[in-house]
Amino acid sequence: MTPNALRCIHITTSDKVEGGFTKRADDPGNWTSGKVGQGLLRGTKRGVSAGRYPTLDIEHLTDNEIDDLYYKDYWLKFRCDQLPLPIAMMLFDSVVTSNPTRPIMWLQTALGVTVDGAIGQHTVDAANQAPNVAAVINEMAAQRASYLHGLKDAGRNPGWFPRVEYIKNVSLEMIQ
Repeated sequence: MTPNALRCIHITTSDKVEGGFTKRADDPGNWTSGKVGQGLLRGTKRGVSAGRYPTLDIEHLTDNEIDDLYYKDYWLKFRCDQLPLPIAMMLFDSVVTSNPTRPIMWLQTALGVTVDGAIGQHTVDAANQAPNVAAVINEMAAQRASYLHGLKDAGRNPGWFPRVEYIKNVSLEMIQ
């Protein structure tokens, strides 16, 4: 695992944005079915949820196991290793918390390329050639916040919006 990947994983799963183990019965992600009251209530730990990983013993996952899951299932899968670090940070945190197609579309919209929800070579190339990385990050954050405001659970999850702002600021600080 690269130092940049580990850095982003630890930012996304830190106490500032995720925290430790929780087992809230009103959170669909804590249920193995992804729906409140259906399946087993296994919880969430550092953002790894029973809804996404229904067969895992969430409560007893080690930090190294969590890092490995994020690296394999998100960092590499969504080609964050091939993107400029600030853009990778913003995309990575977004795909972890949303249906991954949506954050890819936010990135593509911000880059002004064809919006197809797939992180192909054209999107990677455009990200690496982006003349204004800060504008890309700000646009992605604005789209993400707008999307979250439209969700019915937005009022029950006030932590979503500070998270978007925090990740945006961390991403902007990574610009060299």
